[in-house]
Amino acid sequence: MAAEGEQNDAEEQTLLKTDSIEDSTEDTLLKTIREELLPLGVPLGLPLGVPLGLPLGVPLGLPLGVPLGLPLGLPGVNTGLHEVPQPKFSTEYDVRYSRTRPQLQETNPKKYVPQLYDDTKWENVANIPPGPNFHLLCKEEIKVSFPPNSPSCAPAFTTFDESGLHPGILENIQRRGFEQPTPIQRQAIPILLTGRDLIGCAPTGSGKTCAFVLPILHNLLCSDGKPRPTCPSLPYVLILEPTRELAQQIHYEISYFSKHLDIHSLLLLGEAYETFNRFQLQGSGVHVVVGTVGKVAEWIRKGFIKFQKLELLIIDEADRMLENENFMELRHEILIPLQPRKIIGENASSFQTAMFSATYPPEMQELSGHFLKEDYVFLSVGTVGAANLDVHQTILQVESQEEKRDLLFDVLTELHDKTNGHYKALIFVNRRCKADFLAVELESQPLIALSIHSGVTQRQREVAIDLFRQDGRVNILVASDLCSRGLDIKNLDIVINFDMPKNIQYYVHRIGRTGRVGRSGKAISFLHKDTDQHIIRPLVAVLRDAEQHVPEWLSDMSNRCPSDAAPAEQHIPEKLSDMSNRCPSDAAPLPLAHHSHQQDEQEDW
Repeated sequence: MAAEGEQNDAEEQTLLKTDSIEDSTEDTLLKTIREELLPLGVPLGLPLGVPLGLPLGVPLGLPLGVPLGLPLGLPGVNTGLHEVPQPKFSTEYDVRYSRTRPQLQETNPKKYVPQLYDDTKWENVANIPPGPNFHLLCKEEIKVSFPPNSPSCAPAFTTFDESGLHPGILENIQRRGFEQPTPIQRQAIPILLTGRDLIGCAPTGSGKTCAFVLPILHNLLCSDGKPRPTCPSLPYVLILEPTRELAQQIHYEISYFSKHLDIHSLLLLGEAYETFNRFQLQGSGVHVVVGTVGKVAEWIRKGFIKFQKLELLIIDEADRMLENENFMELRHEILIPLQPRKIIGENASSFQTAMFSATYPPEMQELSGHFLKEDYVFLSVGTVGAANLDVHQTILQVESQEEKRDLLFDVLTELHDKTNGHYKALIFVNRRCKADFLAVELESQPLIALSIHSGVTQRQREVAIDLFRQDGRVNILVASDLCSRGLDIKNLDIVINFDMPKNIQYYVHRIGRTGRVGRSGKAISFLHKDTDQHIIRPLVAVLRDAEQHVPEWLSDMSNRCPSDAAPAEQHIPEKLSDMSNRCPSDAAPLPLAHHSHQQDEQEDW
């Protein structure tokens, strides 16, 4: 099975390399087809493409009478001569997406352009109404920490009308149905509006995105309500996200809350058609750039993005970003040039950095301090790193992969029968090939499933998420940790950890895809006593902190678990430790003075 999985990954990587052939070669092939093959009398029903390895020079002595029975399904690039697109999927994808294949076919993967923002569609799929426990979320304790000798941070507000946000933004907040701000929004928005650097921690599903999106939009508006002027290649705000899906979600949220405000956001993703994005950025310019780290770093190296007018850097899911060696290797392109003392231009003194996450181990807090001003604020809601209290957690012990599979089918079949097929289940696995195979197995049952991971094209990932978000289209999404953080899925009934994650932070984020904004959710995890020893002790601690039932067998297993089987809360790669040691001493974070306050809030949102 492992060999098949590795072969699968190799085949998919080959497809991705094939898609990356230069435009010039592709254009030459198309020209050859149109100018040389078609005049020779080739039927119009000829296949959409010719093999990529076909010589560019077609022999002049080619017989004029091409047989009419020429195969219609030659593989190759899309010529645009026929309306029916040729899919670029492996056999597994053809089977896995058998019920939704027409929506997933790609006409030209090389020219991929992300879906344009659709206000009505996004409002339908992203507007998650507050649940019955929202009033409890609003009463979570807020803790604010800052250096002893620095000025106090701005006070929290209790209603959006008291926030000082622009009236146009308040109208969009009301249009979304928000009646009451969450704790992270009440305190983070005034801090960001006053220009202080910030680390913000709050449970999953508590409104962290709006906590930075709303003040961003306010600061981009002039006193007369008009947006600030844009310049080519010179954005005011840069937002970094760990995944393309999360970057796209943030871009859509900015578009939603900036309706009628004429604020422009650019989405930078891998595989996207570069000319399309460059036209936006280098034409009239944009206010905000949202993207993944690799693509943003590439554009910085090419000189497409410049820092002279940059005022705010947002690092979302910061603990995950900072633990990634690939991200830290790009620090010379992104983080170090953006440190306040190295900014060049009119905004050197006012440059601001903010980092957000639901989990933030002390090691990551210390590392983050090297990229923030000395008077930065640490803001936390509830217990940092704790699981969402609205998610009911169940741990099931398994002895084999076969038992996992049987239990999974039992859980899904029961859910399918109980809801008459109206449900959504998100299943997490640790390997890409397992996501594919498991989705195929589920499709063999009376279930509708898709898989998503980093090994498929961006168009396939985008459509899979889109279909899963729509009620009644796809019931089950089998995912890697690509979907573990930040994603909002409306009406998600259950999260299933088919494989336990590599650390407890991933567990907290995975189960946090359900139970959003005060709504109840359910999470079931399959645990093997041998392969999952590393997570047993921290898992028991998370369950107890969330007042969840700890099975007796799990408690006994935790007591017997050797101390070295429970890894540290967060592993800092060697390269990151070296970088931290080389940082100037004046960049080290200062000791924090803690200030806590609890406020009674209304029960309605």
